[in-house]
Formats: sequence, C-alpha cells, structure tokens
Amino acid sequence: RQANSKSFTSAGFQAGISCAALHASTGSRTLTGTARSKFFEQRFSSAQATATAEQLSAALDANDREQLLRLCRRVGSKLTVKTEQFEESLAHHLAWKPYGLDCLKVLVERLGPSCLTQARDQYGNAPLHWVAFCQDENFMEFIHSRIGAECFELKGRYSRSIAFFAAENNRSNSILKWIARKKGPGFLTAVDSNGNSPVHRAAGCQGSDSMQFFKSLFGPDCFFQKGDLGRTAFHYAAMNGSSNSALKWLVSECGSDCLMEKDDQGSTPIHLAALEQGEDSMQFIKEQLGSLVFMLKGLNGETSVHIAARNTSSNSAFAWCIKELGARCLLVKDSYQRLPIHLAARHQDEKSMQLAVSSLGPDCLKMAAEQQRTAVHFAAMNSSSSSALRWIVGQLGPDCLQLRDSEGSMALHLAAQHQGVDSLRLIKETLGVAAFRLTGHRGQTVAHYAAANSEKQQLMAWLVTEVGPRCLVVVDEQGRMAADLAGYYE
Repeated sequence: RQANSKSFTSAGFQAGISCAALHASTGSRTLTGTARSKFFEQRFSSAQATATAEQLSAALDANDREQLLRLCRRVGSKLTVKTEQFEESLAHHLAWKPYGLDCLKVLVERLGPSCLTQARDQYGNAPLHWVAFCQDENFMEFIHSRIGAECFELKGRYSRSIAFFAAENNRSNSILKWIARKKGPGFLTAVDSNGNSPVHRAAGCQGSDSMQFFKSLFGPDCFFQKGDLGRTAFHYAAMNGSSNSALKWLVSECGSDCLMEKDDQGSTPIHLAALEQGEDSMQFIKEQLGSLVFMLKGLNGETSVHIAARNTSSNSAFAWCIKELGARCLLVKDSYQRLPIHLAARHQDEKSMQLAVSSLGPDCLKMAAEQQRTAVHFAAMNSSSSSALRWIVGQLGPDCLQLRDSEGSMALHLAAQHQGVDSLRLIKETLGVAAFRLTGHRGQTVAHYAAANSEKQQLMAWLVTEVGPRCLVVVDEQGRMAADLAGYYE
C-alpha cells in the first residue's frame, strides 16, 4: 500500500487531483467505482502527457538525440510540443531535425504511421511534407515502406504533393530524384494551385544539379514553362537566395536572351536577381549582356538599381551598380518619383546611405519623392533597422526629423509607427520631450503613431516611463486617444 501510494502521489499532484476538483467536475452526481476509476485515469494520463511534452521541448531545444529517443519510447498519444522555434506536433518537430529518422521510427512504432499524415501545421502541411522539405531519401524510403502510395497523394498548402516540397529542399535533391525513380518523371510535371511546377520551385531553391536533372528528364523546354505571374524557371532561378548556380547553368544552356524574358509584371530575371542575389550575379549578367540592361525599367518603372536598393539580404548588388554604372544611375526616378536612395533608406542600412552620399553629395538626402517624402522619411519607415535614420540625422541634424510629408506626417511620426524603442530614444536625445507633443496627420502625436506599430506594447511602456502617461490620453482631430488606438480600452 505504501509503495503504491508513493508512486501515485507525484502523478496525483501533477494532475491536480483533489476531492474539490473531483466534486467540481462532477457536480452533485455520485460516481460509480468504474466512473471514478476513469476520472482518475484520465487526469493521470493528462499529467503524464504534459510532463512528457515539456521534457520533449527541452530535448528538442537542446538537440539531445539520446534523450529524444528515450522520450519517444514513452509517448503514448499524439502530442503538440512547443519549442523556442514553433509549436507543432511532435512528428513535425522530428521531421526537420537532421537526426530525426531514428526518433520518427520509434514514434511510428508507438503511434502508427498516421502520425506522419494526420497532424497539420497552420498552412495545412503534414509531417510527411516537412520531411520532403528538409531531409533525404532515407527518410522517404522509411515513410514509403509504412504508408505506401499515400505519401505521393497527400496534398499540403497550395495543393502541393511531396514533389514540390522536395524541389524546395535546399539541403539535398535526393528526394526529388527518388520520386522520379519511384513514381516516374510525369509526377514532377504537376502544377500547384498557383500554376507552378516542381521545376519552378527547384529553380528557386536548389542548384545547377537539379536543373541538369530536369533537363535529362524533359529536355530544355521545361524551363520555358510559365507559372505564377508568368514566370519561368529563369525568373525563379534569379530569385534563388541560396545560390546563383541554377541561374548561371540555365543561361549557359538556354542562352542569355532568357534573361530578358518579362513576367506579367514587366520584371525580367535581371530585376529579380538584383532583388534577391548579390554582386556576383550582377557581374555575370554584365558579362552576358553589357551594362545598359541594368537601366531597363520593370514593375513601377524601377530599374535594376532601384530594385538592388530594395535587396534586404545584402547591399552588395546596390554597391556594384553604383561602382559600375556611376552616380547618374542614382538620379533615375521610378513611377512614384522615388530615387534608388529612397528605397535604400527604406530597406537597407547606413552603409548604403554612405555609398549614395559619397556619389551624389549630402543634398541627395533632401530630394523628395511622391508625398514629398525624402530619404529621412523613408529611413524612418525602415522596419528592419534604424541605422540609416540615425546616420541621416547625424548628417543633416535633428531638425530633419521634423520635415513633413504632404500628409502632414513628420519623419519622427513615421519612425514611431514603423520602428522600435531605439528610434524613440533618438527623438528624445536630439529634440527633447517636447517633440512628442508635435502633431502630424489628423492631429496625431507620436503616441498615436506608435499605437499602430506592431511593437506597440513596448513603445507604449517606454512612452509612459520617459514622456509621461498623459501622452496616451491626448486626443487627435477625430477625438481618439493613443490609448484607444492601442486597444487599451476595448
């Protein structure tokens, strides 16, 4: 009796079992012996599952393979596990771990193969799809041995089979080749709900080996097939942020004219490479077609220089354009009267500002686009970094933060709407607390603009501490307080 009591006590406390809990859950009804037994059994089981999920979370975060194996051998039901990365089923977590195959095998033994197909993430993808996206053919061989043809038929987001996920796998293309062997090449010609095929997806995520593989199956014509937005494999290869080897291979096989193909928005692979790739791709394109192609306009009248200024991965393409094309390339306006420096201020950091100013002089920071917005306004809307804004303020002085656009918004208002606490500190350091009372569009103060920021909680807390709580109850022209806009009184 003592041993049984001792072993039961820990689980009992975890489950929160007490007479009060039992009474609260059953009301005034009298439980039979069987019902009481089931009640305690369910609470005990729930406590065990919670404890196991917490242990699994710790093991996954620590990448402790041995502990994961031990825990998987104890799993008795399908669990959702929350880690530092995401919250999904245990099978999803194991599907993307490089050491996950041994654990997946144990999990399938414990729960059955349905654990690979039934749970779905927020996009409708099963663990099976994650495996195709992250792993190699050894994983798929195991899954195929357990669920058979279902592994080919199950669709995820955008009605995509595992062929699409395998084409997006930037670790290995072995699953893609495995699918062709098992299912036949025809399976790789299907299109998803966006009109894209695995050829498009592989061009955007994998390298030259996959392009060679598709050519061996279908010939070079498959690269000219149009998908979403009228884009071919050439467009997708230009958007491949992992490698430009697919783009180089396609050009060598199909000729440099493929770089001039426009999609439905008027963008060529040249424009898209400027957006997603670096200086090596720019140099490669120059060697094929010369320098003038970078001044051809695409979507919204943007040249490749404008688009390179929007490249959030690197400013190397933008720097290359300035070096190769000269300062004049920075004076071309797009359909919204924006110069490349405006877009660089919005999407890049102070290094791009320095490059532009060294070419054009500091007056370029005062040139206005539509809505009378200058580089300081665009830098204030840069949600990735405040370094461009801080650098411009250092060049022009703090008064530039009070420049208004055509709607009446100052740069300091836009910074509160798009950036973090660091920019609020900059405003206070350079202009003082009085700046937070300055009104912009519709009579709104900095606090009103901050209420529309995705980080509004941190900003509001800072404002209350550094400016004072009264700033949250000032009304705009429509009678609204910042506290209202932030949802504090909902």
